Amino acid sequence: MLYDRPYMRYDASRHLPVLKWILIINIGVFVLQNVFRWWFNSDFPERCFGLNSLDLLRGFVWTPFTYSLLHDTVGSFPWHLIFNMLAIFIFGRIVEQDIGPHKLLDLYILSVFTGGLLWVIFNFQSQYPLIGASAAAMGLLTVYCIMHADERVTFLLFFIIPVMIKPRYLGWGIFGIELFGFLFSEMIPGSTNRIAHSSHIGGMLGGLFYFRYLINRESIIKRSKTSIELPSWLKKKSLRSIKTKYKINIGTHRDIQNEVDKILDKINSQGFGALSEEEKKILDRAKDILKR
Repeated sequence: MLYDRPYMRYDASRHLPVLKWILIINIGVFVLQNVFRWWFNSDFPERCFGLNSLDLLRGFVWTPFTYSLLHDTVGSFPWHLIFNMLAIFIFGRIVEQDIGPHKLLDLYILSVFTGGLLWVIFNFQSQYPLIGASAAAMGLLTVYCIMHADERVTFLLFFIIPVMIKPRYLGWGIFGIELFGFLFSEMIPGSTNRIAHSSHIGGMLGGLFYFRYLINRESIIKRSKTSIELPSWLKKKSLRSIKTKYKINIGTHRDIQNEVDKILDKINSQGFGALSEEEKKILDRAKDILKR
């Protein structure tokens, strides 16, 4: 079949390893935070890269993004980091297969920004910086719940009790919990609550916005990459080889299969980008015909 061949299936390992580097960078920054905290008795990373309105007004314009790289170092065990990285890994690896690594990074960055923006709006007077990648995790969770809304999954309630649930209900349930915490905890003056529910909601709204309006557009990250032009003599040689070696002819079911095999062999040897527009159209038509 057409998509049984390994080079026609999506393989994240052959593309930009976005999710892996997100996890590595977050863990690496956490190690640096602990070095500053325990060796130098300094909170330099939090002061310079955490997010609050005062620093924004002073020109720290990078903090709406860099705050997500920092995590809580108070306590004997890094639960804050572990929960965020676990959520990002679980939902991120599925979303990455759905939309690709470049768009995953777009979604991640947008969720971080919208989470930080909403938190600043409702915590403008806060003297304490916002840190953590929870907004990004919520953005990934939201897109996952939308794209896999009716699939049944096993969810560990309180990380202990297995519960079978559809992702659409999981998403709405988490949104309800965050909204309740925002209204009756974070918004209460003098509250000692340390959970940034507004940031979580902002991350979910960012994920929803990305799915509704940006998911079908070309990735900003991919678009910004410069392409390498081949020498003209190499282009001409490639065109000659295409014309002489790969001739398109659609006839009987067996003929179609033979032509598809030729195109797939071409993909295997030269890559998908070497296909002409006509060959791509033939693959699309053949996919529907061969399924009959």
